[in-house]
Amino acid sequence: GVTAPLTAAQIARENPPNVLTGAAVTDPVVLKSKGGMSVKVTKLAEGLSHPNGLVFLPDGRTLLLTERLGNLRVVRDGVLDPKPVAGAPEMDHTALGGLQDVVLHPDFARNQTLYISYSKNRLPQLGTTLAVARAKYADGRLTEVKEILVTEAWNSPLGTYGGRMIFGPDGMLYISVGDRDGTTRAPSSARPQVQKLDNHIGKILRVKDDGSVPPDNPFVNTPGALGEIFTYGHRNVYGMAWDPKTGQMWTSEFGPYGGDEINKEIAGHNYGWPLVSMGRHYT
Repeated sequence: GVTAPLTAAQIARENPPNVLTGAAVTDPVVLKSKGGMSVKVTKLAEGLSHPNGLVFLPDGRTLLLTERLGNLRVVRDGVLDPKPVAGAPEMDHTALGGLQDVVLHPDFARNQTLYISYSKNRLPQLGTTLAVARAKYADGRLTEVKEILVTEAWNSPLGTYGGRMIFGPDGMLYISVGDRDGTTRAPSSARPQVQKLDNHIGKILRVKDDGSVPPDNPFVNTPGALGEIFTYGHRNVYGMAWDPKTGQMWTSEFGPYGGDEINKEIAGHNYGWPLVSMGRHYT
């Protein structure tokens, strides 16, 4: 069923006062909803600026976090390292731009390889896009940094990037790209591109671990289509997960007002944006 949001008074009755005051929390806190559901909240780190993505290293004690302003941070045993990870590539930090996500190679324990997504600019033109780099991580430093994908999603630096990444059970890297629409008063030139296959705007991409195109991608033999595209018609996919039992990929998508979505991703499928939505444009 649908649960109603709690009022501040209800939260105060159900939870310790420090949840409201922002004081340090050392023990997990359970937030209860009116409908009987609950969420356990545990603080992993503090003192961060716009944390955007995170991943645990195989040791289970070390956490890597991205900050949108461009820093990759390390948390060990609950303590934030004051020094950002060295070696990150240059990126554009305008509006929602900057460092987006981080994901480990499936064989990270052996090869120490990870991937980061970030916004990159093209000067002197005023335009940005989403890029993905592969690197080795050890001892607080990135080495052998190589840009393996620069998406064909150039537009205003005010636009959405997506930038979520996840490896699938097939060993392929899946990457979301936002619709690059940074306007609220009128549709941008980027929005109609979501329905076209000659660009990466509003798409989920599927690539090999070196950034190359898998031969079994759905549009590799479609004239004029970019081979990296797995699905299209998305606004801004910001959550990606695999069902461990069925192998089904699920995504969460930022929609317009009232139009957020949970989708079952099917290769080659069109998810409708901007032609179909349960929400309303902010205009």
